[in-house]
Order: sequence, then structure tokens, then C-alpha cells
Amino acid sequence: MSFTLSHGELPPAPEPGTGAGTAPAAGERASGASALGTLEFQHFKRRLLAIAGFDLEQYKGEQMERRTRQWMQRMGIPTMAALARQLGQDASLRREFLDYLTINTSQFFRDPSTFEALRRRVLPGLLHATGRLRIWSAGCSIGAEPYTIAIILDEMGQGAGHYLLGTDIDDDALERARAGEYHDLHLTTVPVETKRRYFRPTGPGRWSLDPGIRERVWFRHHDLLRDPLPAGFHLVLCRHLLIYLTQPSQAALIRRLAGSLMPGGFLVVGGPEQISLPAEYGLERVEHSIYRRKPADAPPAPGPSSARP
Repeated sequence: MSFTLSHGELPPAPEPGTGAGTAPAAGERASGASALGTLEFQHFKRRLLAIAGFDLEQYKGEQMERRTRQWMQRMGIPTMAALARQLGQDASLRREFLDYLTINTSQFFRDPSTFEALRRRVLPGLLHATGRLRIWSAGCSIGAEPYTIAIILDEMGQGAGHYLLGTDIDDDALERARAGEYHDLHLTTVPVETKRRYFRPTGPGRWSLDPGIRERVWFRHHDLLRDPLPAGFHLVLCRHLLIYLTQPSQAALIRRLAGSLMPGGFLVVGGPEQISLPAEYGLERVEHSIYRRKPADAPPAPGPSSARP
């Protein structure tokens, strides 16, 4: 954040006969507007935390401020103070805003190469070693990710007997996940034969997931950044969330997710979310975006708090 003047400094007096003085340059005006906007957003973040328990301090500020202002423009809300008032008064609007802010984008088999690596390399080894798996999809949105894992296990002939958990902060998204009803857009990367076998058309562009797959996944409300993390998992997927967090929040969450794994368990992150120093979290890279927790005799190292993902 930069200001034209430092705190406590007075502007120079205008030259006699020049009125209010020289107009600020365009860059100076932009800088001042940016500073005021950022201060407004700081106040809004505190209000949102009080209203909804959602802590924007852990997310990248510039990105979240831009999305908030896009929402305001779309809804015709003039100021962040007005937005905060409306969010405090209207629970439905509050849920809609948080859904927009947390970017509930979800598709079956999103990033197909990742799921192919799980099918080819990760799941067979885990099934051979443990038989019954504990799998957690963190930030699962409308459920496409954990259901994709359930489909893959079923296609491998290993569908029954596992504990598959999907969690999210958005209760509306979780209700949609439990219902198992999806649009064409959610199925664009589903192989044709898989779509034929596990989805039933219910209307134009609408599909219902096979009940046998739905009943294999449990869903529950959970805030990754505030709630204690469940533990004892062979596989944890947390994809396309880390890129929205600040660097300290990324590092803290990666460390906690690593602690949710059984020794030898696997953590899957999004394609753009590579962990540059996995050893500092007790992890080792297996494939692009897939990391393995080291065996019990090599627990996650404490590492400095400034460890970068």
C-alpha cells in the first residue's frame, strides 16, 4: 500500500494565485483510491468474520477484494458497508455470497491425469496394503470429487467397504452433493462408458448419479481453516483451494493435512498448487500434484513457520 504523503506530513502550500494547487498526477490519484479501497476492504473483512465466521485474512487479499467488488457490481450494491449490512440481514444472500466467494467449481474427473495416476499407481498399492481405505475429499463442494473416487474404486472391483468422506464449509453445496443431481457442465470430462454406467438422464442437460455410488460417500460441514482436522486417512484430496490462501495459511494447512494422513498415505493438491519443499512437511513427491507421507520412522519435520509450499 502506498500513499502520496507519509503519515503526519502536510502537503505544500499552493503557490499564490494558483487556487488549490497543482492537481495530483493520475498515478497519485490511483494510489490514493487504491489505499482507500483497501482500507474499506479491511473493515469489511472484520464485519464478515463477525457476521458469518468466515475469515478472509487467510485468503489472498487482492484476489478476494476483486471478487467482492465484482459481486457488488453485479448486485448493484454501492459500498462494502452496505454489503455488510445486507449480509447481516439476509441469510440467503449471505449463503449465496459465500458460495460465490469460495468459488464452488466442481467437475467429475477434473484434471483427468490426476485421477488416472490415482487409479494406476496410488489406489492399487493402498488396496494391497490395507484393504479398506479411509479417504477424505476436503473442500468437496457439490461432491464430484469424492464421487469420482467412489466410481474409480467401483470400476476397479473394489467399491465396497471403504470410508469416503466429503467436507465443505458450504451447507447448500453439501445438500446438492447428497442429492447427487448434476448438470452437463459437471460431466464434461467423464468418459463415455463411465457416464453411461453411473449416470441416468433426468431431463434436458440433467443427470442423476447412481444411488449405489451415492450411498458410499458421507458428507459433513467442516471449515478447513478453523476446525480441527480429522485424521487417520490413507488418501486426502485438497485441490484448488491452496492457490487462494496467503503463503502462511498455505504452509499451515499443508502441515495439518499431512498430519491427517496415515504414514505412507497420500495427499493430492491441485495442478497449480505444487509443494516446493515437501520434505519440510514430512512428504515426498510421487507424481505431479501427488505427495506421500513418509513412513512412521520419518514423521513430518517441524520446519520453520516461514516454510513455503
